Amino acid sequence: MNQSLRIARIFGIPVQVHWSFGLLLAWVAYMGYEQGWTLRETLFMGGFVLVLFICVILHEFGHALTARRYGVGTRDITISPIGGIARLDRMPEKPYQEFMVAIAGPLVNVAISGILSVVYLVWSGAGSQALQHSLYGIILRDSNFLPGVSSVFELSIVTLIALNGTLAVFNMLPAFPMDGGRVLRALLSVRWGRSTATRIAAGLGQLLAVGLAIYGAYTGSFVTILIGGFVFLAAAHEHRAVRAEEFLSHYKVSDVVRTQFSRFFTFDPVSLPAEAMQHGLEQYVLVFDPAYQVVGSLSETVVLMAVKEELYDAPIESLPLLPAPEVRPEQTLKEVLHIFQTETAPILPVVENGALIGVVDQPMVEHFLRRQRKR
Repeated sequence: MNQSLRIARIFGIPVQVHWSFGLLLAWVAYMGYEQGWTLRETLFMGGFVLVLFICVILHEFGHALTARRYGVGTRDITISPIGGIARLDRMPEKPYQEFMVAIAGPLVNVAISGILSVVYLVWSGAGSQALQHSLYGIILRDSNFLPGVSSVFELSIVTLIALNGTLAVFNMLPAFPMDGGRVLRALLSVRWGRSTATRIAAGLGQLLAVGLAIYGAYTGSFVTILIGGFVFLAAAHEHRAVRAEEFLSHYKVSDVVRTQFSRFFTFDPVSLPAEAMQHGLEQYVLVFDPAYQVVGSLSETVVLMAVKEELYDAPIESLPLLPAPEVRPEQTLKEVLHIFQTETAPILPVVENGALIGVVDQPMVEHFLRRQRKR
């Protein structure tokens, strides 16, 4: 079941909304009921939330379009109640490129704040000092500053200015998965390399996460404790991922190629791969056309779904096949890992001098990584 609904495709990038976003709008409606808002006021608050999340989408497009300049694609952008995420195929490894991709999102929020500030000054006719007092009144609620606004529209503009500024600052915290953590790593990579830079940035991120959790416990903020825990785990995950990539860069496809593998054809019935997979021989298999050319791969999940629907005699070509791009024996396992991640291809044919000599699949690489780490 797809948990996100595609609402648009902008610059060739799918924009999706997670189902839980509806809970946020439902919460706005509930608050309107509890506070005695009129229908107009409730709709206005719902519209304000949508406008705020448009700013979040623009933030993610800052990352996505900057990454595109460096040849990195974006699978999709998904919005949820806790923010947005642009799923890049990968993060550029060159420090300058990673720096530009990471900082692009917060810069979009800064630009939005700047544009809205001009709109406010022109619309209200107030001076910059009045705008500053209004921002202080919104951000520092316990201060003596009061928002100097004369309409709901002006209050909304000032609030959006403040929130975009807050988003920019929060995202620049030096901790994964925030943009600041990647900016810090990019800067450190110039001197110490990506692996060491990741270790330092991840360590600082985890230190910050512990601080957030302690602060949350002190203030009784359960949400702050959760954010601290999330940041801590995300930093650890990033460190493990980079270590794995560095390790796999020292090995080649020839080190793990499997020369014994099953061959199934598009005209074969589903029962054949089902029988092989039920014996636990393989999780993924290659599919060939009658001319013995690889046309794709078949996953155990798809086969089991077909078996559940009793499609034993249906030809394999009637099932959804995954891509299976060719790789060469001299390619590194790091390159193969990127193909697994970006092409959604769990098994790859290994070709040498135009001849198929074996396969390499994702479980095999993961097993190889675990086995080598234990040595």
